Amino acid sequence: MERTLSEDCGFNSLMCKAAAKIPLNLKKEEISSPVRVVLGNLVNEFTVSRSKLRARIAALRVEYTDVYNPYNEFVRRSDFIEDRDELYDSVRHCMVGIEQSYRDIDDEATENCEWFAYFEYLKFNVFVHSRIFDAALNTPHSVYIIAKGITTVHPVEPSSKMPSIYHDIYRGCVMYMRIIKNLVSRYESIYSYEISKTKQVEYATYLDEYDATKISIFRTIEELTQAIDRCVTYMYDPFDDMSLDEILGFDEDMDTIVEDNLFF
Repeated sequence: MERTLSEDCGFNSLMCKAAAKIPLNLKKEEISSPVRVVLGNLVNEFTVSRSKLRARIAALRVEYTDVYNPYNEFVRRSDFIEDRDELYDSVRHCMVGIEQSYRDIDDEATENCEWFAYFEYLKFNVFVHSRIFDAALNTPHSVYIIAKGITTVHPVEPSSKMPSIYHDIYRGCVMYMRIIKNLVSRYESIYSYEISKTKQVEYATYLDEYDATKISIFRTIEELTQAIDRCVTYMYDPFDDMSLDEILGFDEDMDTIVEDNLFF
């Protein structure tokens, strides 16, 4: 994903900081009209700047989700097994074939044969049934552990010529090991320790930048809010403590309009 570019979050930062420090004990009636106009303009500028920063915070949150979700899926190995049903069916098909071929071996086949010992060892000590994979499919890295273990204990083929009666079981064993080796190869090409370490460093670096940017923006938003509040305090005419009659110029005793005080 294209990263949101860092931008200047100052937005008249010096004026903002200065406005935020306007004393609260000034007398409103001593603030001149030109100054009130300036304060009003600053409020508009600061409000627009604050809105932009709030929009940037929202964009950063969306970007964080777009960065975190793929990383989390990577950590959990969510896409290691492309098709769980296909894997289960393939392993099951191989094991059924191996077991059937083992039962079909000619009764005259002598057990005093290194190939027979080889296949018997594979069937009972190396190859696991599909139900074992089925139980591990919800934690994909466990499938890798099983597959890696199978490749580790898989013995070297006998050096003598293989009797033809073992061709069917041999074919099933080759298909089984091809599935297992593909699982191991795929896992190690995508999720090796070196790759995982690199991904983790990339994410940690991004997270540090994200936190620093977020803190900086929130600090600026706080300054802008403070500056807006101070400016608003002094940008209006000092009518806050006057009654409506006083603002309109009514004489309370005469209950008549004092023309000299009319505001038109």
